[in-house]
Amino acid sequence: MNNAVVIVTYNRLELLKECLACVCRQTIPFSRVIVVDNHSTDGTRDYLEGREDTYVFHVTDKKPDEEVIKKTLVVQADFMMACDGRVRKAMTGC
Repeated sequence: MNNAVVIVTYNRLELLKECLACVCRQTIPFSRVIVVDNHSTDGTRDYLEGREDTYVFHVTDKKPDEEVIKKTLVVQADFMMACDGRVRKAMTGC
């Protein structure tokens, strides 16, 4: 199955790290992990640049970027889940 998860974040680096760890531990792995970083200023950008298993879209100002939204919506998947970092407690193995 081709499935994807979209995680939206803004200045919640520690929560994002926990969320990504949970996403990566799922028994049915996601085909694509997408993080939309809404112009974080807490080191999120640097952290995400070091991850090769994650597609990252950076919003360059405080308004939603139309191109980011288009790129996210164009992801072809049988199943797509969108969340922010707080979903970690609902996921298996977290």
